Formats: sequence, structure tokens, C-alpha cells
Amino acid sequence: MDIIIYIIGFVIFVKLITIGATVKNLLNIRFKYGGCELCDTDDVPLYLQGLFRDCEDELSQAGFVFSHCQFIDEPFCTSYSLKWNIVYYHTDKKCYATISESFLADSYNPVNVEFASVFDNGQKLVTINGLLYAVIGEIPGVRFNDPYAPDLEKQLQSHLSTLAAIKHTRALVALTPDEFVELERKNNHDYVDYLISNDFIKQTKEDNYCLRFIPAIRQASKMAIGAGKVRRMHDEVKKIAKTQNTSPVPVEVEVKSYMKMQQMLEPQKKKNFVKVLVLVASILLFMFSFKIIFSAHIVFLLVAALFLHELGHYFGMYLFKYKDVRILFIPFLGAATLGEETTATTIQKVIVYLMGPAPGLILGTCLLFFYRSAPPIVREFAIMLLVLNYLNLLPILPLDGGRIFEVAIFSRFKFLKFVFIIFSIVIMVLSASYINDPILYVLPAILFVSLIFQVRQGNILSILNKKIKNDNIVRAKENLLPLIFDSLKNSSFRNVQFQKKVPIVKNILAELTKKPPVFTEALLSLFLYIFVFLTPAFIALGVGISSGIDYLNTFSGQGVVSFHPSPDSERILVTRIVSPFKYNACVLDKHGKMVMDIGKEFQYVSENLFWLPNKGSKYIFYEQANKKALLGLDQGATGRNPAFLVNIETEEKQLIPKPSSTSDKDFITYCQWDKTGQWLLGTKYNSSDDNYQLTSVFKQNIETKETHEFKVKPSDANKISQPVFIDENRVFVELYDSSQPEHLGYAVLNFSSGEKETHVLPDVIQLEFSSEKNKIYILRKIFSENMVKHEIVERDIETNNEKITASPELPQCSFEDVARGKAPEIYFELSPRCRWMACDSWGDNTKKVKYLINLENSSHYLLTECDKDTYAGRVIYSQDETKLGLLISGRNDEANDRQWMNIYDINGPEPQMLQEIDLKNNWGQYGFLGNERILYVNDNGESSENTKNELCYLDITSGKHYRLSE
Repeated sequence: MDIIIYIIGFVIFVKLITIGATVKNLLNIRFKYGGCELCDTDDVPLYLQGLFRDCEDELSQAGFVFSHCQFIDEPFCTSYSLKWNIVYYHTDKKCYATISESFLADSYNPVNVEFASVFDNGQKLVTINGLLYAVIGEIPGVRFNDPYAPDLEKQLQSHLSTLAAIKHTRALVALTPDEFVELERKNNHDYVDYLISNDFIKQTKEDNYCLRFIPAIRQASKMAIGAGKVRRMHDEVKKIAKTQNTSPVPVEVEVKSYMKMQQMLEPQKKKNFVKVLVLVASILLFMFSFKIIFSAHIVFLLVAALFLHELGHYFGMYLFKYKDVRILFIPFLGAATLGEETTATTIQKVIVYLMGPAPGLILGTCLLFFYRSAPPIVREFAIMLLVLNYLNLLPILPLDGGRIFEVAIFSRFKFLKFVFIIFSIVIMVLSASYINDPILYVLPAILFVSLIFQVRQGNILSILNKKIKNDNIVRAKENLLPLIFDSLKNSSFRNVQFQKKVPIVKNILAELTKKPPVFTEALLSLFLYIFVFLTPAFIALGVGISSGIDYLNTFSGQGVVSFHPSPDSERILVTRIVSPFKYNACVLDKHGKMVMDIGKEFQYVSENLFWLPNKGSKYIFYEQANKKALLGLDQGATGRNPAFLVNIETEEKQLIPKPSSTSDKDFITYCQWDKTGQWLLGTKYNSSDDNYQLTSVFKQNIETKETHEFKVKPSDANKISQPVFIDENRVFVELYDSSQPEHLGYAVLNFSSGEKETHVLPDVIQLEFSSEKNKIYILRKIFSENMVKHEIVERDIETNNEKITASPELPQCSFEDVARGKAPEIYFELSPRCRWMACDSWGDNTKKVKYLINLENSSHYLLTECDKDTYAGRVIYSQDETKLGLLISGRNDEANDRQWMNIYDINGPEPQMLQEIDLKNNWGQYGFLGNERILYVNDNGESSENTKNELCYLDITSGKHYRLSE
């Protein structure tokens, strides 16, 4: 059934294309007022006298005698509109016979004969043969008769029969030659006046006339119907001609007919609305044809991809001044951009061919790489762009890749062209067979037929090139056309109708006048082809390099990356980057002077580990850097790097040994110092089969090297996180069970006894352990009266007693809001000494609110409310926890962003606003240094490749900013 639909659709499409091409040709014709003059028989060229002789003999045998010779100026604007007519007259039948050269110089029908009878009122009956379908409108005072007769005798009989039916109403008259010529001239003028008055034609800017669009469509339909009658008439003429000796058409007649046809149908500048109308109609037909086998959105994507491709060709043709450029969609096949090139060079042609696939390849690649989170339809479109345009670049005719090879290589090496066409046919047949789409067999079939013509044309070209070379003939059109038509008479094309000869002659003429590309042009063409073919690879490489640089710059922008003040705020550990691959760290004092340059061997570890507790600001803990880890190539490298404790005063380094039971497949993560600074808390993971699994929690004495491990069962390995010292022998760990996400919990691990005390807490959103107070703070949900409320509870780690810290002030919502996903989000942070808790809440339709809760008396304070254009950052505390800083970003007006810092006094039971300080710099990391200064990384706002971050501080007493000197 699909095959039948394809065939019917394809036939309809071919018919529409034929009519469309006819309409286009008709719109190109230009009309004018013609004329007619008497002339001498000797003025008729000898080649026409010979052509007319057989017809004259036949008319003489029928009783016609010579009347006169006339010179006709046809109503068409060409330099070949002048033609000679020989007029005969039959006295008894009072009938004129006019012989003229045929517009289509066919050897079976080389001349046209019109029979005319003139009535006493000036009107006349004209019998033409096989030409009525081409008459646009009518000629006032002229009645046409067309019998589509196979010979002159039957044409005359038809004329006389028609005349017998109408002549009793009017008398026939015989005209003198002057009167006949005058009547011809009048008929010509009346015809053009008729076309103008009936809106068949309109005046152009060049003071001639052209056919209007609707009459052109009607005329094209009329010609499509008449074409069938003409074919049947020609078949009969051929049968008769085979039994008789026919004289060949003179080359001069063929050349004249060819030039006349080219000039008549020369592309004229069309109005844009006509091209748009044709484009829209072809798109609709294309979409209808492909909707049979594809879904609607695939068809739309296909149209968009093809249109982008053809727009590239269109722009290229426009750039290089092609004529009559237009885009046309071809149902069941694809799309094409048509244009008439005149002076385009080889390189320009190659660029035109490449400008089709290039935009699609670039856009498709960019969509895949830069819009990875885009909707699926965008990804489908990107893939379609890449597939279609890469297929189009394949070196197969008639694809763009094949055209490029044809222009750049095969014009120099003709024999390769035939091999290439055969290769293209084989590939396309195999593809059609693999895809199992019958319509795809049409292209190789067309290509196979064209191959036969290519071979036959190749033989003619070979003969002509030899003759041109031997006779030293200039390769000009006027010299080559007679040679081409003469060579066709002695080739396999000798019996081809003139209309079918025209494209053959045009192709041969183009091959003979075209200058083959020189070696440099061919080489440059191939380079451009390869460059466009590899464009996605270049983009991918560029994206990869750019991503790599961006990745390095995310943690290695030149200048300061981060800082970590010591607990007493006397010294600062600073990490920085000098270049993407030169990473280092140093220790500064609180005034910014260098204390120690640790160098590029520094590796990030947990912020809780940098400074050794209970030792002032004397020791720094770090892991040795690993290049693979820095570049993100080895995720497990950090846990296998050696760790060091460095005395920054003596620069003496102490290696921290791994636990004795550590194997090569294990890696260590250090988590926390105990309060004395003697014990390190860490976790050990096994990385077999790249599946990192927690195997134990351990503590390690850095002086005695003593190590204690708490083995973790495989069933608990993925539930334990965030180990924290409770005291020297006990560790708090948070528990999370993915099978029960609403139930968080915690466990106490005892190194001395090896026991684990587990607690599961239902409806918990967040829990945090305070080693300062040995208490747990829990954010949980409470369900009551169709409402979901929230409360924060303080739980004693020893007694498990609970105390509500905050409840009524926290947001609440209904069960319906929870079901619709509109429940508010809540999150809290503890201050270092656990005196205060900052709590954030936000939702889809609510403002973001930041509370401050006093954990000593459970009082609550609103710090700020943020709308959609305002953002409140994290809360920071001074060293003695008497001051609080809150950074807020928002819009000062529609055009400018504003950033400021609110400073609060929190020494009393409730916070008191001290001041609001505008921040003129872009802040990265920030935090208190002591009690009166806020240290921050100043991001200059430049691109990540050029960032030169500086370490600065804000004096909250004066509100001024300073650069921390080194």
C-alpha cells in the first residue's frame, strides 16, 4: 500500500513540477508589438530556402501558387524575433498557405504551415497544426482551428471542412500581397491590445509586457492538456517519416531556435512574493508527503533543518550574484536551492555548496554541547541537523559533497566522473535497500539514466575538443553552437526531439566554455571541504579545551582562591593559583606578611583539619598534592596521598602514617581533630571494583602512632556519615537509610568497648551535632489538625532528654500544600560556640526568611525577609561571638545590583543592628578575622581566565575596605 501511495504521490508531484516549470517559463517571456513587411524572395537565407522546398513542392501539387514573401517581427522580445514567411494562394479554394520555420526545429516537423481564409469583413479562419495549446488568449477577428494532423494533406482537409461549415455566412475574398501584410500587421497589434485590455499581460519597467501570474497558471494548465495531443501527433508523424526520406534540419535553424528559446526563457527578476508563494506551496506539499510516514513534530524538525541548509546555499548564491535564486522543497525527496550562475569561479561554487551543510553542522554541534539541559526536541533537532548535513557532505552525486568533487576534481579528470557516478548509484541502492524505503530508489534510477547521457555526452565532448584544438577554434558561444548541433546529427542523439536536445546542448556548451580549475583551486576546494567536514570536531575540541580551562579556573583562578584563619585569628592559611597548573599555599600573619610558603605540594583537605587545636597557630595539617586529583582524573587519589603536619615556625614536616591495616585499595579521609590536638578522627574506604565502601571509623594518635578502629558492617556502610568526636573514646555519626528517607538517626560508636548505640528519629528533616555542648539539634515535622508544623529540638547526647528550642515562629503548611509539592523548605546553621542558630525558610509563593535563635533562652528574632530580587548569604560570627555579619545582595534599581553587609551586636540576649555597610567589590569567600575585621576574597569581576583575586578586609568600625598586604 505504501508503494502505491508513493507512486501516486510522485506522479502528482511530477505533474505539479511540470506545470510549475511551465508557469516559470511563461512568466519569463516578454511581449511587444510585432510587425509584418513585404520582402523579396532572394532575401530569404539559402538554408531556409532549402528547408521550405519540400513543403513548397507539396503545396504546388495541391494547386497552390506563390503569392509573396513577408518578413515577420514576432511579438516576443528577443534578438531572434524576426523570421521569413513564404505565402502561397489557392485561387479556387480562396485559401492562403503560409510556410515558416518551426520554433522547435524538429527533423520530423521542420516547418510550420498555416492555412488561412479571409472573409469580406476582415475576419479570417486560420488552421494551425499542433500549436493551439500554445496560443495565449485569442486574436480578435481570428478563428483558430487545430486538427493535430500528421501531415499537410489532413491539415488542409480539416481547414476546408471547417470553412465549409461557416463560409455561407460571409464571402471569401482574395487579398493583394500588400493587403495581406497589412492584415497580418493589424492582427498582431490587435492581439497585444487584447492581451492588455483583458489583463493577460502587464507593462514592465523595461517598457515591454509580461504575463500575469493567474493567466500564466491557466495557460500552463492548457499547455499540459495539449501536450498529450501533441505527443500523439508526433508519434504519427514519426511513423510516416520512417517510410519517407526526410531532409535534416539545417544547423542554422537549430542554432537560431536554441538562441531564441534561451532568450525568451531567460530568467527575469521575480517579485519576492511570488518566490515566497512558491516556497510555501512546496513546503506544504513536502510536509504532506512526509506526514504519511513520520510524526508531525519530526516533519516540522525536518523542514526546519532543510530550510536552514537551503538558506546557507541561498546566501552563498546571493553573495556571488547568481541569477533567479529560489528555494524549493521537493516532496518525497528533500529540498533544493536553484540559481543561474554566470561568472562564478570554482572556489565560489565550492563555497556555495559548502554553505548549505556548514550552518547545520555548527548549530547542531553547539546545541549538543552548550544546551545539554534543553528539552528533548532540541536534542532531536541537533541530531537531525548533524545527520542530514553529514549525509549531504558525502562524496555522492547529487549531494553537495558529490557536487564539490565534480567541480574541483572531475572537471579536470573526466574518467573519474563516471567511476564516481557508478559508486554513487551503488551506495544509494544499498542505502535504499537497507532503509527499505522504495522512494529512495528514485534517486539512483535518475542517476543511472543520467549516467547513460553522461557517457554519450562524453563521447561528443571528446570529439569536439579534438576538433577545436586541431582547427584552433575560439571557444565562444557563436562558434561552438553550430559545431555542437552538427556533432549531434552524427551521434546517438540524432533522433532526439529538439526540446530534449536543448539541455544536452546547454550542458555540452557549458563543458566546452568552462575553464577547468587549476591545481591550487582544486587543492583549496578539498581543504575547504575537509575543514567543513571536521567543523564539529573542531568545535568539540574547542569546547573540551575551554571546559578544561574553565574546570581548572573554577578552583584555580589566578590570585587568591580561599583563606582559613587560625582559631586565634593570628595567622591565615591562603591558597592561591599563579597559573592553571601552578597551585600553591602560604601562611600569612594577620597583617598580611608572609610567614611560610608551603608551595605547590599543598592539597585541599577538610577545613576542620588545617589548624591543630590547642597549639595556637603553630601547626598546619595538609595532604600532599596529586596532579591527577587536581585535574579530576583520579577521584580516589586524595585519600591515598601522604598527610603531613608542618611546624610553620621551623618548617619541620611530620608524616602522618596510615593505619597499619591499610591496604593499597584503601583510601583514608581525615575528618576532625579532638580538642587536645593529639587524636585524628578518620574513615577508611575500600575501593575494590571502583565501588567505594566504608569499612571502618578510626582514631589515630599523632605522637604515639596508636590507632583504634571501629569496624563497620557492610550493611551499615552506606548509612554512616559525618563522624564527630564526642570525647576521646566516643564518636557521633549521622545515620541515613535510603529505604526510609523520612527517618534520620544517629549512632554513638565506642572505641573502648566496640559497641554501637543507635537512635532512629522519625519525621526528621535535619540534625546537627554540637561537640561544644554534646547536644544534638533536630529539625522535625509535627502533624496535627490537617497541618504540618515544624519545630527545632535540643537533645542531650547523654540523657536523651529533649527540649523544644523553636516551634511557633517556624513556617507551617496544610496537607494539600505538601501533596502539591508546595511545602516550605527549612534549614539551620549553628554558630561555632553553639550560642546561636541561624534558620532559613523559603517556598514557591513565600519570601525567604532568615531567623536568629538564641539557644540559651530559646528566643527568636527576624533578621531579614528577601523577595525574588534579594538574596541573603550565610551568617558569619566574630572570634568571640559577640558580633554577627549578614551579607545581602539585591537590586538597588532596575539597572544596578547592590551588595551590603549588616553588622549586629549579639553580645546580649538579642541581636542589635550596629550598621549597614555598602560593599563596592565583588565578594567571594568571606569571614571574620578577629572581632573587628571581615576578611574576604575580592573577585575583580573579570573572566575566569584572567581573574586576579585579592585578599582584602573590611574594617567594621570605620566601614572602609583595605587590601591585606603580603
